[in-house]
Amino acid sequence: MKVGDIVSCTLPIRMRQVIVGPESSEKGVVVEILSASHAKQWQRVRVLTKAGLEEWIMQYCEVVSK
Repeated sequence: MKVGDIVSCTLPIRMRQVIVGPESSEKGVVVEILSASHAKQWQRVRVLTKAGLEEWIMQYCEVVSK
């Protein structure tokens, strides 16, 4: 995954603490890959979606198009 990739993400709980069902899937463009501050922290990406900029957990994201 790199900046500019279109990704799809299904999250049980989004970073804003809004519950999203597992059937819900969003798409967006990766604009930044955020580094983890320590080993136990999830690595995140900043994604541009229809709703604006959001932070998604990288492990839940899948590259749709490069």
